[in-house]
Amino acid sequence: MNHVTKNKFPEEVYPISLEWIVKRGNLDVSSAEVPIQNLEDVSFSLSLNPKSGKDEDQATINFRLKSSLDFDITVNAIISCQSAAFCHPWTNTFKKDDERKCQNIRLCFSDEFLDPASKFFVDNQMTIGLKGTLKVETGNNETEAKEFKPDILGHILWESEKDKDLVIYVGDEELKVGLCFDVL
Repeated sequence: MNHVTKNKFPEEVYPISLEWIVKRGNLDVSSAEVPIQNLEDVSFSLSLNPKSGKDEDQATINFRLKSSLDFDITVNAIISCQSAAFCHPWTNTFKKDDERKCQNIRLCFSDEFLDPASKFFVDNQMTIGLKGTLKVETGNNETEAKEFKPDILGHILWESEKDKDLVIYVGDEELKVGLCFDVL
């Protein structure tokens, strides 16, 4: 017998990570596009903008999402530069209808960015780390769940008493288990 159950939050979550090395002599640069494992048609990249903002006085990292999915996608991540003791957690929901899928993360003021005291660059290179999750909100809030049927092999083996070799006792509860299971 089948019945329909409602999920409160229909979503799929995928891990994302990137370690990106930027050379000091090439600051107008983007990382390679990183595909999301097990999720077709979705990828992300980072780009560096050493002079952004209204007065071009901000150094930013830009997270760009590329997706052909017709779902909202939420990114929950931390961008870091360990040498500069920079660690910035952020969350952004990219709406399915939004053409521009970009999030800017401020690093510092532009004049601080290249200052050796800030330690963004060590040995003429900067390492930017990104770790987090990408959540696809499918919008589908109905899934089918099947009830157990007695003819399903796992259920038959679970209920069977004849092949139980060991009893595990925890308090007043007991669990009978088989020690050997042959796989064909």
